[in-house]
Amino acid sequence: YAGTTSTYSSTYRNVSGILLESPECTAILDAGEMTLGQLIRVRGMEGAREVIGKLNFLYLSHIHFDHCGGAMSIARLYHELTGEPLTIVCPGRMFIWLRDTAETVGAPVNLISLGELHADPEIRKERVGKLGISGIYLAPAMHTRDSWCVALEAGDWKVAYSGDTLPNAEFVAAGKDCDVLIHEATHQSSLADQSAAKKHTTVSQAVEVGRQMGASYTILTHFSLRYQKLPPIVGEIFPENVALAHDFMYVTEGNIKTWCGATSFLPSLFPEQYKDLMKQSGVKESL
Repeated sequence: YAGTTSTYSSTYRNVSGILLESPECTAILDAGEMTLGQLIRVRGMEGAREVIGKLNFLYLSHIHFDHCGGAMSIARLYHELTGEPLTIVCPGRMFIWLRDTAETVGAPVNLISLGELHADPEIRKERVGKLGISGIYLAPAMHTRDSWCVALEAGDWKVAYSGDTLPNAEFVAAGKDCDVLIHEATHQSSLADQSAAKKHTTVSQAVEVGRQMGASYTILTHFSLRYQKLPPIVGEIFPENVALAHDFMYVTEGNIKTWCGATSFLPSLFPEQYKDLMKQSGVKESL
């Protein structure tokens, strides 16, 4: 995880960026500002160059800058390493901006429209193999215009990623029985009205999406800037298959259960930060 907050970066969290690595496919799901910088911090320069050089594609869920502001630095490095244009799978409304910016920075790109993939099974079938995956399932997000939720299949795994959205029945169907659901949980559950007004999902809503989807594991991310040191955990109920993302979190098949189990220990590990979060959430500390 290169970033787990929303809107803009802060001292403790960067904006959205997720590196997905498997023997079949290497992809980045959203790339907010400093996504490449975060990869360099955790992998080192040579490690980051190795990752970028083997990218099959960059996926951008929507046009908001906290999800796409780092795309061009990745495209430029990819071109420098491979001599080829980076494939970016994104909303069609982003094409003009991406092409103009790519020309300015000298980073050619190959753009694939999410809307076309969703609407045309033949185009989808043709493109899927070239992306290094065996399946892509899309659902229009309930957020800004031309924004998307996605589920990807390759080998024996399936990962679903919400991007930004209200709870979405079509996305539940697209990600059905996935191994891992990565879902935004921008606000605590008590702020459901505020979350709905901004077309985002609360913690309990995201957990419910995972339950309805039949996801083996759910990882929550994209927390509001109000939750910096700790994610929104006050007053929330977390099933044993739910984890909370933080920057530089590295999730594997072997450690995901440990990450899920760590949630209940956060108040003990960070008592002062938890007290601050309780005050912020309007919850009185018990005697």
